[in-house]
Amino acid sequence: MKTHLIAERIQEVADGLYDRGLCKLMQGVLLKNKDILQDYYLKEHNLDMLETIEKMDLSVTEFDNNFTSKMFGYKDGRDYHYKGSCFHRLS
Repeated sequence: MKTHLIAERIQEVADGLYDRGLCKLMQGVLLKNKDILQDYYLKEHNLDMLETIEKMDLSVTEFDNNFTSKMFGYKDGRDYHYKGSCFHRLS
């Protein structure tokens, strides 16, 4: 199953409105916890969280590549979606 295609499809729905909105919400969660997470991303991943948020496009794919995958130990967003998918347990 190509789970990365689901994320790509989300980007297309309603001209990306859902994708941008969801990404903005997820960025908000990071920013609410910036005192803890800024240090974590800098120490563990050599990533300036605030600078990355400022420069990134508003897409779930880019958010997952920059933040979600790193937080949970995946190599990138595609790996995160593939290994986190339930289809492994359903087949």
